[in-house]
Amino acid sequence: MDLTEIISACLRSQTGTFVCYMLVSAFTLVFIILWVPETKGRTLEEIQWSFR
Repeated sequence: MDLTEIISACLRSQTGTFVCYMLVSAFTLVFIILWVPETKGRTLEEIQWSFR
């Protein structure tokens, strides 16, 4: 079963649509928490250095 079939199965019902949206949102939140650096209180030079 590939990703297209999973998404298709999720979108066949209204509940499935919301479940798919919830899963995508949860993965997005985890990605942001783990891999997007905090930039509050940092200078532009410090932010640019962290991406090198």
